[in-house]
Amino acid sequence: MKLIEINYYTDILDYPNDIRKATTLEELRNILKEYKCIAYDAYEQALNMNEDLFNEYIKNAHYVTDNSVETSLIEDYLDKFGHIIIPTLMLRVSFLAHKFGAPWGVAFLQLGRTGAIAIKKIDDEYIAKIGAKKDIEENKTVFTSFFQWI
Repeated sequence: MKLIEINYYTDILDYPNDIRKATTLEELRNILKEYKCIAYDAYEQALNMNEDLFNEYIKNAHYVTDNSVETSLIEDYLDKFGHIIIPTLMLRVSFLAHKFGAPWGVAFLQLGRTGAIAIKKIDDEYIAKIGAKKDIEENKTVFTSFFQWI
């Protein structure tokens, strides 16, 4: 598993390009495993997919960029694959970065410093998740230590 280094200048542009490279379900799962620490919901969604769902995901990927597709088809597609297309953590960090005109990495690190992103240990790996902990100071310490370690 590659280490995702998040610093003030980190951008997430590789993520959409990387997931588009997947031609098999196994490839998609492997790609998402690389992003698991910041896209755990996408990784979980891919683990729950079967080959038929993966084929639907690939076949209808144009739904999110084609203006002629009916809204109901896009909504159904996003219900099934939305976390893969735009993982929740990446979406929220992107909103903040855009709103304040800051790089994605700055927004991510600031959310962590304030406790809005918590580091959780899942399956012996550290995962960044949205949601403030009860003890923000404790989370700030864990978050800061975690990303200094990376």
